[in-house]
Amino acid sequence: MSSQPSLKTIAVLGTLDSKGDEHAYVAGIIRDKGHRVLLIDVGSLEPPKVAPDITREEVAAAGGVDLPALQLRRIAERV
Repeated sequence: MSSQPSLKTIAVLGTLDSKGDEHAYVAGIIRDKGHRVLLIDVGSLEPPKVAPDITREEVAAAGGVDLPALQLRRIAERV
């Protein structure tokens, strides 16, 4: 049995358009502890502030959601 702790992959999921800096900070702490980070973007309006490992488009497609249609609906609600 190895005395070294096993490397973990920790998912950080959030809206990287509005809270990208905060999620990048958390991801940095996780990396500093020696773990891998899987950064997942679930934002829907503005472009992400940091590059995700899994994009909002991939998340939407996995959930069967038409992201461009959702974005247009959200914009229309603001008007």
